[in-house]
Amino acid sequence: MIDLEDAAIVVRNKQGKVKIKQTQELVASGALSGGFWGLLFGVIFLHPMLALFGRRLAHSPER
Repeated sequence: MIDLEDAAIVVRNKQGKVKIKQTQELVASGALSGGFWGLLFGVIFLHPMLALFGRRLAHSPER
């Protein structure tokens, strides 16, 4: 038994132009996954740095 996870069909029209049709939309799943991981790392690592910079700006001598 074969477990097929992804497939692609290549079609050439009369003008010679090639089109590729895939069974899964890889761009949407990649964008969703990248957005999730980017948001997670941004919240974990960038949030404390923003708090430090905000505290430093609030206590700056120019004010």
